[in-house]
Amino acid sequence: MLAIFFGLFASTELGLERLNSISNTPLLNPDIDTSQAILMHEGNSFNWRIAQWTYLLEAWQQYPIFGYGLNGSSAIAPFYNHAHNDYIRALLEGGVVGFVSFLIFQGGQLVYLISLYSKSNPGSDARSLHSTLLAVFISVSIGMATDN
Repeated sequence: MLAIFFGLFASTELGLERLNSISNTPLLNPDIDTSQAILMHEGNSFNWRIAQWTYLLEAWQQYPIFGYGLNGSSAIAPFYNHAHNDYIRALLEGGVVGFVSFLIFQGGQLVYLISLYSKSNPGSDARSLHSTLLAVFISVSIGMATDN
């Protein structure tokens, strides 16, 4: 199914354009480094994210302990947009204190979900619910690396 979807996507004009733009990223082209990706940020969301994250991390170095405050990332960024990475956003807006607090909160949720899962009886509805909640938590944690 994935191969069929990819083939259909690649057969369209929009799909070919998108695949060509992805080939101009450091992810798929080893000849392009991060500095080139920053210069080529227009027209490619991956390169745009690299540029945005680089600018925000450079700005974070001015206020590393407590950061810029809530919702400060869109005002600081040169593109006047959110960080598109919740981890960088937490670091920029809350500094090291806020970022560590955020990670402790996330870790606490994960530990609690794992304890609920391990305490539930195998084959029970509660175990199914806990495994679903655990999967959602993991997928959201991964998704937070690329978007808000």
